Amino acid sequence: MATGLGKTYLAAFFAKNYRRVLFAAHREELLRQASKSFAEVMPERTVGIYDGQHKEGDADTVFASILTLSMKKHLESFEPDAFDLVIIDEFNHAAASTYRRVLNNFQPAFLLGITATPTRTDGKDIYAICEGNVVYQIDFIEAVQRGWLAPFHYYGIYDDTDYSQVKWVGTRYDEEELLLSQQKAHWS
Repeated sequence: MATGLGKTYLAAFFAKNYRRVLFAAHREELLRQASKSFAEVMPERTVGIYDGQHKEGDADTVFASILTLSMKKHLESFEPDAFDLVIIDEFNHAAASTYRRVLNNFQPAFLLGITATPTRTDGKDIYAICEGNVVYQIDFIEAVQRGWLAPFHYYGIYDDTDYSQVKWVGTRYDEEELLLSQQKAHWS
């Protein structure tokens, strides 16, 4: 589902049908936001954070950092059947080794992956992880057409930087060269 359509709330309402729930994400901000949403939907349940600072693994619903949980010592602190439902936020990352370790460790009654971006640029098939089962899917264009999201407008800003003269370093441009290139363009 597109961003803003309520994937986390949908997951929380779905989780009401399960006794113990693991919600895993790659950013602690997502864990904190999700724990608040789940607490609104199920105020009677205990909520725990399992990350680099907190190890509240005995709660009814555990919100865990993938980076922390994927470490062997943390995975071993949970039985494989400790959770009836495992929810993976940003499921588009599920092909990564950290996620695979977590997914391979647990044997839930149901695995729920939620994401706004199911297509990966590396060609790995995340649908195969859940045997091709897609519970619900709607993209942002359809959501806008239905009036569920506000329409958007893109604005472009002219940039006269000559990027062909700036060195590419891994996943980004060399910052010093980029700054020099921009200064040259400004003073020209």
